Amino acid sequence: EFTYPAVDEVIRVTLSAASTVSNDPLIDELASGITLAQSYPNPFSSTTLIPFSLTESSDLRISVLNVVGQEVAELVNGFIPAGEHTIEWDGEGAETGIYFYRLETAEGSLVRRLIKL
Repeated sequence: EFTYPAVDEVIRVTLSAASTVSNDPLIDELASGITLAQSYPNPFSSTTLIPFSLTESSDLRISVLNVVGQEVAELVNGFIPAGEHTIEWDGEGAETGIYFYRLETAEGSLVRRLIKL
């Protein structure tokens, strides 16, 4: 089940259906060492950068969702080597509003909010 995060909150959803909330506005981490940082710039007008890091290589998926939970973009879907990475979302065709970006692995998901002006 997906719950939209409130301002400055990150929702962690694990495959066991248990979820926890972190109030850290900058970064959150899965137990496996996968981190997802806040996009920048945020708010943004055309493109934004989404930083994430992996302590071990992993299959993962990063997608962008609108406020009703519909996927509007798939940014990554596949094997990513360990290390620090940044992916760019070109939201040029997207409407102004609030979006969420979600990083999914076999261990769980991390979700953050971003705003398009």
